[in-house]
Amino acid sequence: MAASPLIEQWAESERILRAIYEEHGAAISGSARALIEEWLDHNELGLAAEVLRENITGPCAPLDALLAKWLRSPSI
Repeated sequence: MAASPLIEQWAESERILRAIYEEHGAAISGSARALIEEWLDHNELGLAAEVLRENITGPCAPLDALLAKWLRSPSI
């Protein structure tokens, strides 16, 4: 049985956020990293994205694109 499009979008968003965290995690404070890890593990993607955006200095094209996509698509 194929996953619904919404579940597939959610899974793709999680993959993107985890990749961003992998790339930028070393530059993020320990307390923020702990929050991001907890929220990713509990599927709180919006909270994880917010802390990532607050803690990554400068542009992050994948994160900015994901956030823009979420703003255009309130179902996510």
